[in-house]
Amino acid sequence: MNLKQSYLKSWLEEEIVKDTIVLIVKEVAFFEKFLSVNPSLKRMKQYLIDSFDSAENIEWLGKAEYVISDTELPTFFAKKAGQIYIQILHTENYNANFKRLLLHADYIIEQNNLEILTENF
Repeated sequence: MNLKQSYLKSWLEEEIVKDTIVLIVKEVAFFEKFLSVNPSLKRMKQYLIDSFDSAENIEWLGKAEYVISDTELPTFFAKKAGQIYIQILHTENYNANFKRLLLHADYIIEQNNLEILTENF
């Protein structure tokens, strides 16, 4: 089974695992700060994904309650009903897939405006 099929299987067959966060990160220090100012998220079970090269990592995209990313997700990612998707922006160069991902996002945060999320989340 390839990674796209693993994701689809997880998306279709797995229930959302409550109180879980998938963090897709390039800058770990930023996410440590992000979680420190959001205590309700910090208490949740966290899965750090630094690559999309394993079925386990891909499957968590389809079943975590929260998906928080500072990077582009795979082209086959689609937010599942009941998931909260937060996209952290750190670039202004958006390709077609990234623009599509922004349409799925519940929250879009500029990396240098972390405090805005704290006030509104």
